[in-house]
Amino acid sequence: PNPNFGAFTLEFEQAKDQRTVRIYSLLGTLVKTLDASGSSISLNMEQEADGVYMVEILHKDKVIELIKMVKEKH
Repeated sequence: PNPNFGAFTLEFEQAKDQRTVRIYSLLGTLVKTLDASGSSISLNMEQEADGVYMVEILHKDKVIELIKMVKEKH
């Protein structure tokens, strides 16, 4: 769901060999980098500040999706 309280799961239509998930603040600061394989990955942003983040999903160093994620207080 979006907005969320910091814990969420990204589900992918197709399983690819390896994906990289990068989360950036709106100021462009890299907040987290995760490696993902399979059809989903769980992310925990509960310790991060409330606000808007950009979730960048890469496969073989190419951006395949960009998602705006809103984290708010629980």
